[in-house]
Amino acid sequence: MLAQKRHEVRYDVAPRVARRKRKGLVGLILGNRMLKILMVAVACFSVLTVYVSAHAKVIKQGYEKAYLQSRLKALEIENQELRVQLDILRQPDRITKLAIANGMVPAQQMAYVQCPIRELWVAENTAGYEAR
Repeated sequence: MLAQKRHEVRYDVAPRVARRKRKGLVGLILGNRMLKILMVAVACFSVLTVYVSAHAKVIKQGYEKAYLQSRLKALEIENQELRVQLDILRQPDRITKLAIANGMVPAQQMAYVQCPIRELWVAENTAGYEAR
């Protein structure tokens, strides 16, 4: 039995099962139920991840918008307060009092001289100066 002749037919003890040819990756995935379930789960997880990240981005932008709006309100209030202070500091009576307190004397006469630049006029105190 060990040495069979070439022309004799050999029989196996158990019949061979015909092997299916592999159809590639797609055939492997479609042929295996567990891989199908895994692929569906991965696809669902991917879609869910994209959705959650987009939602988180929108929420973050909403918080940033709210912060910037509150900051804008605070800056508008501060700007208004500074404008009020500036108007108070620009009052002519206050400036005159400060000038007199620092030893300045109000001018008695003013002379206006035209500079070479036509738009610019300069006021000059003529007290103590001779007319030119």
